[in-house]
Amino acid sequence: MSKNKNFNRLVIFVIAIFICHRIFFAFYVVRGNSMEPALYNGDVIFVINHNSILYETINKNDVVLIEEILIRKKILIKRVNKIINKTKLENDSFTKNSQSKNLYYILGDNVSCSIDSRYFGPVPEENIIGKAVLVFLCYHNGKFRWDRFFKRIE
Repeated sequence: MSKNKNFNRLVIFVIAIFICHRIFFAFYVVRGNSMEPALYNGDVIFVINHNSILYETINKNDVVLIEEILIRKKILIKRVNKIINKTKLENDSFTKNSQSKNLYYILGDNVSCSIDSRYFGPVPEENIIGKAVLVFLCYHNGKFRWDRFFKRIE
């Protein structure tokens, strides 16, 4: 009987984690080196979802995940370089279709190899998936980097 209780608890726990993962947070793997040295290719990062009650406002220098504007299926990880108030840009045709009050100019930390707002312009808030807050796991150059586990992204 106790095996069934333990199994039921495990199933409930897994379902609760799955629901929380979809609603409040997510894990993403960094692909590419455009955010080095802050994030390395292969880092697993903890992201607070944009629609979550845990989500805080985006500030300059925050690292965010965005749905890329030109190729809608690609997710990019970049740093907010500038926040643009949309009311100051009312005649800009790019922003007319956006419901956001702010636009975000984003750049990669390693600008020499980053595709970012210099190429596709400012990003409306509805394209932001979430805010990256923590390096959960780091596997770089074939080895684990223990000094980066659970490191806050700054």
